Amino acid sequence: MPSQDSLSPTVSSDALSAFAHAKLRLTTSSRIINRVNLAEDVDRRPYSEALRQLSKSLDDGVLRPMLAHGGITPAITPSPRFGIEDSIDNLGSEDVSSITRAAQSRLRKNCLARDGQRCVATNLWSKDYNERPTDSIDAPLEAAHIVPFTLGGFQGNNNDERYRHAATWVNINRYFPSLRSRLNFSSEGINQEMNVMMVFAPLHQKFGEFHFVFEATETLHRYRIKTFPRMSCVLLMHLPPNGLVTFTNHDE
Repeated sequence: MPSQDSLSPTVSSDALSAFAHAKLRLTTSSRIINRVNLAEDVDRRPYSEALRQLSKSLDDGVLRPMLAHGGITPAITPSPRFGIEDSIDNLGSEDVSSITRAAQSRLRKNCLARDGQRCVATNLWSKDYNERPTDSIDAPLEAAHIVPFTLGGFQGNNNDERYRHAATWVNINRYFPSLRSRLNFSSEGINQEMNVMMVFAPLHQKFGEFHFVFEATETLHRYRIKTFPRMSCVLLMHLPPNGLVTFTNHDE
């Protein structure tokens, strides 16, 4: 069912905005909470060494895992925040399963149907859709994860990986609280339809590298595409001239 918090009735705007703006800005609804949490953590560490440790912890424990593409993520620098080890132990003790790429074919099929067999950013048709209009422009589409897929995978029998996974999500819950408090979103939801959208294959890579993001507007399900200097000029030609896209659930 549609909700006021959804990008479409199945894609979360909070998840999209929070992760796309990790280094830049957050959605209006969660911006104050996130800034307060970060400001509080910084304010409690007036000395340079503690601040450096906090900064390194966030770099290792949030930003680098978000940008990882299946490679090895670094060991997480211990955070100086009081009580964080207890939080990591508590989360690590929960019965959380690593996500897999099983059932990707079904996930892709369902998301294509929901998104109308088209890229949500460019409106290009899926080249695999035989019923597209004869004069349409088609392209290869891929299922893009809003919250990165790499944030959900770990080897369950590897204590170091379980610890790294728990430490990463303790940081995510601290600085992006709306994911958990409003959406009840955890790593186990990463490979579900609410966290996936269909995009033109070259844009998928650029989205994962944070070369462009979707900014929420005052209109429900309408987003403004914001690009950054490293965005490909060739790909810019495929985006709408006014930069606005509306996400629609074609299953309804």
